[in-house]
Amino acid sequence: MTKHESLRSNILKEAAALFSQLGYERTSMREISERVGVSKPAIYYHFPNKQELFEESILMSFEKSQKEIADITNSDSDPIEKLKTLALGVMQRTKQNPNGARFIHDLMAGNIRKNIKLDHQKVFSKQMKFFNQILNTGKEQGLIKKELDNFTFIMIFIGTLNMYTIGYLKGGLSDINSDNVEHIIDILFNGIKK
Repeated sequence: MTKHESLRSNILKEAAALFSQLGYERTSMREISERVGVSKPAIYYHFPNKQELFEESILMSFEKSQKEIADITNSDSDPIEKLKTLALGVMQRTKQNPNGARFIHDLMAGNIRKNIKLDHQKVFSKQMKFFNQILNTGKEQGLIKKELDNFTFIMIFIGTLNMYTIGYLKGGLSDINSDNVEHIIDILFNGIKK
């Protein structure tokens, strides 16, 4: 990575942290430049305005998340372990960066009303592709019943994770951890019938 690319990457990283902590409106280019340790003109050299920097920082966050999902999907673990790893990753990231998690939840829920050039459908379809790959592998290996409707399962899985993380962020849950993941997976795969 060149010095130019490294500085651009650092600007994006620090801007994302400030946007998630303070929100779009309360984050200034001055604060970003101070946090990065460069002048405001150096920021404007890489990003013509705050809106573009904001959009790029969001895309960077989603790309990082997509890479993590791809790495888990392509790992040698069995499909059930992959789902556990994905769920645990969501919970760990929420605990490590609660402001970032709140920001992403608000963005996906439409609570951030900026004119963002983010293709939600494209982001969602990439995630669906990885989840379908995991579930279809599980079906082929005989770990998951073949008649499972992938879409419904994925919605239940993601919805459950969202409720856990929102509960944690709002203070209703004191912790989210591997025990929660084990319970989620157990109920999703074994049901509630006696």
